[in-house]
Amino acid sequence: MLIYIWAQDEQGLVGKDNTLPWRLPNDWKFFKEVTMGQTILMGRKTFEGMG
Repeated sequence: MLIYIWAQDEQGLVGKDNTLPWRLPNDWKFFKEVTMGQTILMGRKTFEGMG
């Protein structure tokens, strides 16, 4: 099974200056619940930005 999670602001912005343009704790909670223990595919900058 393949699950996609996509987030963008109202102008279609996904990220700016290597950060997300929003802070939504419930979104992070959802992302963690869905992805914990799963394989995640992401871009290099996203991976590097996660620490």
